[in-house]
Amino acid sequence: MTKEETEEKPQEEKKSRKPKDGEFRQQRLPAWQPVLTPRTVLPTLFIVGILFCPIGGLLWWNSNKVDQIMINYSYCQQYTSPVYLAPSLYNYQVSDKNFNESDMQVPVYSYRNESSFLDPSWGNPNNLNIPRCTIDFTIPTTMKGPVFLYYRLTEFYQNHRQYIKNFDAAQLQGDVVSSSTLRTNCDPLAFNDAGKAIFPCGLIANSMFNDTASDLTSVDSQTPQTYVLSPHNIAWPSDQQKYGPTKYQTSEIAPPPNWALRYPNGQYTDEYPPPDLSTQERFMVWMHVAALPDFRKIWARNDTQDLPAGRWRISIDSNFDTLQYGGQKWLVLSTTTAMGGRNPYLGIAYMAIGALCILLGLLFTIRHLIRPRKLGDESYLSWNQPGGGLPTLILFSGAALAIQPYCQPGFKPIADKDLQLDLSKLNNVFTISHEEKTPPTVTTTEVQLNLCDSLPVPSENAQDFCGKDTLICRRVIHTKDETKRVDIIQPMAENKDSTEFKPIKPEDDATKSGYQYILSLNGANWADRAQSAQVFLVCDESGSKDKPSEPTVVSYNHDVLTLQWKTVFACATKAGEKKPDDGKKTNPPPSNPNDNEKKGMSGIGIFFTIVFVLAAVYFVGGAFYNFKMYNARGLDLIPHRGEYYEWIISFGLISLISSEYDLFAHIVDSVMSHRRGTGGYVAV
Repeated sequence: MTKEETEEKPQEEKKSRKPKDGEFRQQRLPAWQPVLTPRTVLPTLFIVGILFCPIGGLLWWNSNKVDQIMINYSYCQQYTSPVYLAPSLYNYQVSDKNFNESDMQVPVYSYRNESSFLDPSWGNPNNLNIPRCTIDFTIPTTMKGPVFLYYRLTEFYQNHRQYIKNFDAAQLQGDVVSSSTLRTNCDPLAFNDAGKAIFPCGLIANSMFNDTASDLTSVDSQTPQTYVLSPHNIAWPSDQQKYGPTKYQTSEIAPPPNWALRYPNGQYTDEYPPPDLSTQERFMVWMHVAALPDFRKIWARNDTQDLPAGRWRISIDSNFDTLQYGGQKWLVLSTTTAMGGRNPYLGIAYMAIGALCILLGLLFTIRHLIRPRKLGDESYLSWNQPGGGLPTLILFSGAALAIQPYCQPGFKPIADKDLQLDLSKLNNVFTISHEEKTPPTVTTTEVQLNLCDSLPVPSENAQDFCGKDTLICRRVIHTKDETKRVDIIQPMAENKDSTEFKPIKPEDDATKSGYQYILSLNGANWADRAQSAQVFLVCDESGSKDKPSEPTVVSYNHDVLTLQWKTVFACATKAGEKKPDDGKKTNPPPSNPNDNEKKGMSGIGIFFTIVFVLAAVYFVGGAFYNFKMYNARGLDLIPHRGEYYEWIISFGLISLISSEYDLFAHIVDSVMSHRRGTGGYVAV
C-alpha cells in the first residue's frame, strides 16, 4: 500500500462506551428530597387522615347501596323435589335498612331431567338427559337497573401457567393455523385422536363454564312476568375484535372434548356447525383468566328495567360439575352505583389508613410536646454514642476500619464536656520530607500519613510503598545521579482499632490555642519489632481552614515516631455549634432555631403530595378490584372507566375525541392481539 493510499484511507472512529454528556445520562437531573421535620410530617398525617376517613366512609356507604343476592346451587342435582336451602348456601346484601332476612321466604331448589337445552342455539343430537335446576328465590326490595347476572366459581384455578398459555390467538380470530404452531400453543388439546384440529383449541376453551340460565319468571304474581336478561354487551369492544368466524372447513376441525356431547358423534356437521366466536360474548368473558381461585364472571344483564320485589324463578341447565374437584358454583344477582359494584373493602381500607394516620399524628404530637428533639443535634449520631457506634466485636478484634472514629464529624474528645472536634478535613495524604547529603548519595527520609483512612497503594512499583491498611509510612530513599533507590519501607501505624485519643490537660479550655491532644497509633510491625506513632494535635486558632497546615516530625526513637500538628481543626467547639468555613471568623454567625424547620415541604408541596397519594390509592385499589372481580385487562383496569366515558358523552365532548380514541384503541388492540403466544391476554 502506497503512502498516498494510506493518507486517503479514512481513519476509523474508535468505539467508546462512554455515555454522552447529558443531564440524564450523567445523572445531573434536578432532584428534590423532603426534609421530614415535625412541622411537615405532623400536618401531613392529620391532613391525610382527615381526608381519607370521609372518603372511605363515602365509599363504604356507596358500596352498601348496592343490592346483591348470591345462591349456591352446587348441590341442586341431589334433590328431585323442592328443598329449602341452608343459610350457608345463600347470602343477601340489601341496601334497605328495614330488611330482615328472618322474615323472608328461604330460597328453594330442585332438579329434573330435560331433553333440550335452554340455549336455543344448542341442539341435542345425542338425546342426552339434561339436568335442569329450578331455583325459587325472593327479591326483598326492587333492584334498580342496571341489573347484572354473574356466575361465581370457587376452587377453580385459572392461574396455572400451562392453562393461561393454552390457546391460539390466530385461531380465535378465524385464521387457519399450521400444525406446528397449533401444537406449540394448544397441546395437549391441539388435535383429536383422528388428527383433526380442535376448534377452539386449548385448555381454557375446553373448560368453559357451560351452565345455561334462563330469564327470570315471576312466581307469586297473578299475571306472569318475565324479566329478560341479555347476553349482549357483556364483553368489552376491544375483546370482540380478537374473535372472528373460522376459516376452517367443517370437516377439518372437531369440538373440544368437553363440548363433544352437544354434537353428533362428537363432530361438527353442516347441521351442527362450529360456533361463530365473534358472537359468543360469554366465551370471550371466560377467556379472561382469573387471578384467584374464587372469582365471578358476568353472564347477562338488563340495563333498562328494574327488577321488582317478589318471588322469582330461574332455571339453569347444570352442565358444569364443580363437586368433582371440590368447588362450588353460585348464582349472583347484583346492581351497581356510580362508583361501581359492591366493594366494602376499599372504603374500609381508606378509613383504616385515615384512622392510622390520625393515631400516628396524635402519638407523634404528644411525643414532640413531651420530649422535643432539637433539629440537627449531632449528639444522636452513632459515633457520638457510647462505644462510638461500633459493634463490640470490632472494638476487640483488631479488624481494619474504614475511617477512624475521631475523624467523624461531631467527635467528642472529652467525655464529660459538651465539646466536639471535626478532624474530617484532615482526611488526606500529607507528606513530610527531610533531605541530607551523604556523599556519594542524597538521603531522603519521607513520612506519609493520613490520620483518618488508609494510605493509597499505587498500582505501579507497589513494592516501594507500605501495604494496605497503613496510616503512617516511613521510607528512606537514596538518590545518586538521579537514580532513586528505596532502602527502608517502614509502616509505623495501621488502620485498626488499636488507637487512643485523649487530651493532655482535660481541665484546660479546649477551645483556645495551645490546647493539646495526644493520638497514639499502633498495630504495625517492621523487622520483627512493633512500631508506633504519637501525634500531638495542637489547637491553633489562627490556622487556615482552606489549606490545612502540615505536621512536623519531632523524632524517631526506639521504634516510636513522634509528630506535632498545629491546626485549627484541633480547636474544639460546643456541640451543635457550627464553625466558620472561611477561617476568618472566630465566632459562628447567629442562627435561627427555626431555620431547619423551614426547609420542609411548602403548603403547595403538601397539597400535591396528598393529591398524589389519593390518586395512587384510588387507581391502584380500583385496578386491583376490577382485576379480581371482573378479570379486567389493559385500559379496563381503570376504575369507573365507563362512567368517565358517559360523562364525556353527556357533556357533548365525545365528537371531539372519538376519532382519536378509536385510532388509539385500534393501535393498542392490534398490537396486543397479535402478540404471539399471548393473544392480547396478560399472564397472571
